[in-house]
Amino acid sequence: MAASSQQILREYLLSLGFKIDQSSSSKFDKALLGFDLNVGSLAKRLLAAGVAAQAMVAIFARSMEKLYYASQRTETTVANIQALEYAAGQAGVSGDAMRGALEGMARALRSNPGLVGFLKDLHVPVEGRQTSEMLLDLVEALGKMPFYQASQIGSMFGINPDDLLMLIQAGPKMKEMLELRKKMAEDAGLDVDAAAKVAMEYDHQLRTVRELFGILKDTAMIKLVGPFNEVAAVVKQVLIDWTKIVKGFTDIPDFFKRLMEGATGHVPGRVRLRADAQARIAAGALGESFGARQAPSGDVGDPSIDLFQRLEQKYGLPPGLLDKMWAKESNRGQNMRSPKGALGHFQFMPKTAADVGLEDPFNLEESATKAAEYMAMLMQKYGGDLQKSLAAYNWGMGNVDKKGLAAAPWETQDYMKMGAGVPVSINQNNTFTITAPDPNTAATKVAQAVDKTWADITRNVGSPPR
Repeated sequence: MAASSQQILREYLLSLGFKIDQSSSSKFDKALLGFDLNVGSLAKRLLAAGVAAQAMVAIFARSMEKLYYASQRTETTVANIQALEYAAGQAGVSGDAMRGALEGMARALRSNPGLVGFLKDLHVPVEGRQTSEMLLDLVEALGKMPFYQASQIGSMFGINPDDLLMLIQAGPKMKEMLELRKKMAEDAGLDVDAAAKVAMEYDHQLRTVRELFGILKDTAMIKLVGPFNEVAAVVKQVLIDWTKIVKGFTDIPDFFKRLMEGATGHVPGRVRLRADAQARIAAGALGESFGARQAPSGDVGDPSIDLFQRLEQKYGLPPGLLDKMWAKESNRGQNMRSPKGALGHFQFMPKTAADVGLEDPFNLEESATKAAEYMAMLMQKYGGDLQKSLAAYNWGMGNVDKKGLAAAPWETQDYMKMGAGVPVSINQNNTFTITAPDPNTAATKVAQAVDKTWADITRNVGSPPR
């Protein structure tokens, strides 16, 4: 009973003149709550009883269905079969043995009509009688013979010699118990033959329901085969891709980095490679490291190559640098979001993107242009030191300036390797202020300043990361 119902009932009682103090009100609420719980418990018990009853009916129907078909095979009523099994049990013979003898005799009479005449010779009435009745008379007649002779005749009627021996020993008690069982059913008004027919029909319905469930399951499975076949194909291709990818890795830390990115959702569920990379995989010429293109000139028709070459020439960057950065940053556009929040082809953090004026990091041309401008600025800042500029791009200028390259994490150390052995083209404007008393002295000082500047550039570009 809901709280609102309790309130309505309480107000109704008050309107009739009942007075309820705090203690009485508390008892009233507890009584109603207990009533609610009892009703809920009763409902659960009724539901459980309903389920149990359904199961019990199904078992009963299956048992009665078996009796119904046994009745059809033996030309004996269900009531007589049950009575015969009861009588056999009371006489010390198992119900299965009794049913076996009855089925055996019915089978023998169907297969050999000449046995009907043999029964008549044994003074066993046949016309208008059920097989169960003839069986009891046959056992009684065989009981008057030597057992070796009786067992031979019993075998002709499909009766096992051991069962025949037990039936003969049971003797008259069998018929007595048979009549008692019939009387019990009659007094109870039980029509088991009608019940067996209804049970048979009910079990047919259950079997139809089970079969419909099976058809539903098969229909659903057939519908799912197509999608799951596609899933299996994708999984198969993923495994093939990863096998080739792992074979191509030469840098173990980078391999684990990519695995970690995949675990955090950075890598799509399907490993997707560029069309030209897939073609090189099929040809067995992917290269020594994943994602590395053999040479910019080899990718004929790839618009990114022309874009990168144009930007590298414009901003004085080493040839091929932007392609390597693109591969490192976003796997050439395959992984456009990092767990740390970097976005786009060249993985700009939102603040850095705003500082350099990058509006759409997912646009390759815009992103590559800002990456080239940013790298040119870093190269200018660090006097042409490519590896320090790469470290600043990956780790941040603040970290490089404050902590130095020796403290750089492995990811940055790995990123700096792109600058090792790369030919560097430097465009640098220098302004020298020279004060000299005469032209010869001025020329000498200018030459010394220029030599020192180029020496610094050469030293910075060629120095390995510290």
